[in-house]
Amino acid sequence: MELKSWVEIIRLAKFSKDALKGLNRLLLQLSSGGYQINESKLKPALKNKNVHIIHFFYENSIIGTITLIVADQITGKKGYIEDLVVDEKFRNRGLG
Repeated sequence: MELKSWVEIIRLAKFSKDALKGLNRLLLQLSSGGYQINESKLKPALKNKNVHIIHFFYENSIIGTITLIVADQITGKKGYIEDLVVDEKFRNRGLG
């Protein structure tokens, strides 16, 4: 069966150590700089109504993440995608 039919997409609504760990694992694949987020940065982001962190799950593991930033512009609300990462083992399958 196609992988996409088994992927669960969930907005991260509250902090958890597992979510932080999964997010940091993916962030290491995003750039060679080795950026990692910590609890003190993730918690405020989760409380911000204009930040939406979405995780892709496969068999209870985080295999991807995307951050949507919503901004009020003079022409209306706009959404900006930031930090789209799909685990290297699951790339080229149409998840991004």
